[in-house]
Amino acid sequence: AGTLYTGFSENYDGYSAVRLLTVNTTTAVKIRDMTYGSSGTKAFYYDPGVTADAAGNIFMSASRSSNSDYVSQTCVGLRPADTAFPNATMLREGDATYWQFRWGDYNGAAVDATTLGHGWVVGGYVDSKGNWATHASDAIFGSAHPSGAGGSAPQTPSLASTFTLVSETPAHPAIHFRL
Repeated sequence: AGTLYTGFSENYDGYSAVRLLTVNTTTAVKIRDMTYGSSGTKAFYYDPGVTADAAGNIFMSASRSSNSDYVSQTCVGLRPADTAFPNATMLREGDATYWQFRWGDYNGAAVDATTLGHGWVVGGYVDSKGNWATHASDAIFGSAHPSGAGGSAPQTPSLASTFTLVSETPAHPAIHFRL
């Protein structure tokens, strides 16, 4: 049996929120339907990129902005048994106001096919010149993660108790690029 993992933006209490939907493709039965974001955060979450590994661990990247925050990239990780979203982690804060017309084509998530619980999240943010830019981060479920320079573990911000992002270290740099 296969599973469809998808995410999309929706209006939630007057703010944009991201919605995660998983569906059993054999039975067409909804497995999970969750929304992240609310008027309580006074932030807009939108344009998610979603994927899952073979164990059903979900990686989701999304854009975030508010009246006081520039367009930034966030990420959240969910295990199959999770019934609520943990708090999203800020991957890359935006640096300036974005005045262009389009946004949202730049978020994605992909699993590492060689390592269960390991993936990459990619998303857009606004650089210091007001242009969109792209940031990619290594994301890992579980307590084991690649070691940093000299064999020491890199500093890792927590997404949930079992999901971390590998911080920028010489051995594991985050990737920033413009297309």
